[in-house]
Amino acid sequence: MEEKGKIHKLVDSAGNYIESSIDILKLQTADRISKILASVISDCLMIMVVFMCILFVSLGLAFFLADMIGSTYAGFMMTGGIYLLIGFILLMMKSNGMEKFFRNRIIQKMFDEKDNDNKE
Repeated sequence: MEEKGKIHKLVDSAGNYIESSIDILKLQTADRISKILASVISDCLMIMVVFMCILFVSLGLAFFLADMIGSTYAGFMMTGGIYLLIGFILLMMKSNGMEKFFRNRIIQKMFDEKDNDNKE
């Protein structure tokens, strides 16, 4: 009879342990997902701000070149040519490991074992 009580207590303890482990896993998953989403949202906001800066700097450069040359068309074409050159350089860098660099950064961010809370 005493053995049955010990077994019942052991089964209850094992059940509580499994439930606690599942709860911990859920919390860890929610924490990791929230960190990833927060990072994605902040990165998107930064990209939007940088894009707007590039847009206005490009317009300013195009109008400046147009004023210097005397032709609006030529100023915008020269600015477009600069971006074409930058695009070509980025295309060359892509084959030299740029994709690997960004892939490694994303994986590092996903599996970063350090808490970002310690930095705050």
